[in-house]
Amino acid sequence: ILLEYKAVVSTQSTGTDHPDIICAITGNGPQKSYYQGKIAELDMSRVKIVTCWLEPEDYPKLLAASDLGVSLHFSSSGLDLPMKVVDMFAAGIPVCARNFKCLKELVIHGKNGCVFDDSDHLGRQLLTMFKKFGSKENKHLSILRSGVEHFRKLPWHYHWRHVALPVFDDQYVFEDYGSEEEDKSPFGQSSFGIPRNMI
Repeated sequence: ILLEYKAVVSTQSTGTDHPDIICAITGNGPQKSYYQGKIAELDMSRVKIVTCWLEPEDYPKLLAASDLGVSLHFSSSGLDLPMKVVDMFAAGIPVCARNFKCLKELVIHGKNGCVFDDSDHLGRQLLTMFKKFGSKENKHLSILRSGVEHFRKLPWHYHWRHVALPVFDDQYVFEDYGSEEEDKSPFGQSSFGIPRNMI
């Protein structure tokens, strides 16, 4: 994915449409050394990759200093959500997340992040979101950041009503939390979000 980004950026006539990228890969798994060796072999003149294992108090600082998060988590059961996305939303950054069955409960495509199905799709999303980065011409990241803020403000009872409650059979009776006014989602606003044909 990053090699594709580098290739496209390097062939531009001006070389200024897209920024250089610093990609931080966190974790300390058993294959870390193997992938560090693979990364060292890459010709990544427009992309800098760093691998790191952070203390708990430093991880949110790294996220807060980032412009975009990427989640490659995939649920074989389709029932569990990636906590790394929750961490990224808590830090206020949008996410590109690999698609699976229940991801839409957390990442709303074009609203608080983007959903991809394969590496080509993710590569196109990165190229779109970082084109003219930092200029008024590129509003993609700012729109998604606003979506993250809206998502963070949704009350607990909204998620209960719209995500959890429909899973249970009608035979169960639960207390009704909140009011209809409080239950309204900011994602219902038609003027909010990135046009689908742009991502």
